[in-house]
Amino acid sequence: MKTIGEILREARTEKRLTLEEVSRFTRIEIKYLKALEDNHFDLLPPTTFTKGFIRNYAKAVGKSPDDLIAIYRRDYDGSHKTHAPSADSLLPVKPGLLHSIPISRATILGLIAFVFVFTGYLAFQYRALITPPPLTITKPAASSVVTSPVTIQGKTTPDCIVQINDDTNVNPDQSGIFTTQLPYSPGAHSLTITAINRFGKKATTKLDITVISQN
Repeated sequence: MKTIGEILREARTEKRLTLEEVSRFTRIEIKYLKALEDNHFDLLPPTTFTKGFIRNYAKAVGKSPDDLIAIYRRDYDGSHKTHAPSADSLLPVKPGLLHSIPISRATILGLIAFVFVFTGYLAFQYRALITPPPLTITKPAASSVVTSPVTIQGKTTPDCIVQINDDTNVNPDQSGIFTTQLPYSPGAHSLTITAINRFGKKATTKLDITVISQN
């Protein structure tokens, strides 16, 4: 029976993705991706975070997150534990100490600002979690007549992976712009262009083109 690491590595290889690309897509550090692929769960953060890593990695390579989480629970969850500090290692707090620490107005304002920023960040992440990414195709135009190689260009968010007809992956730049050239034989062709963000949400555009000979 294959391990989680073997399943993830094989899926990544089939998608022709590097660890750097998966790291960019999932926002998971490469050292943790390597630990997952090598089944070194002792090098990973606590179980809750590890499960999140597995889910995001699975989505990035087209595998079922629930299936891989089930394998993790069966094979590793019992042995992957964090160590809580013992009671003897905790220093006692003197009564009244907290009340003797002055809290300045600047500190209070700083805490309020932090709460607003953190709340905004959570709202942004939640929106990205439930909303498909934007996807605009600038080249080629629908129903256009072009020559080979065909330039495919568009814009999405920087954290997306763009798939063209499920067999070509393109990474956008920091502005979200992506471009590639693909060879096509003369004739009618259908292009299916899909942007997938790190939460697995997809946006798809389909268009038909006609490729003619350059001669």
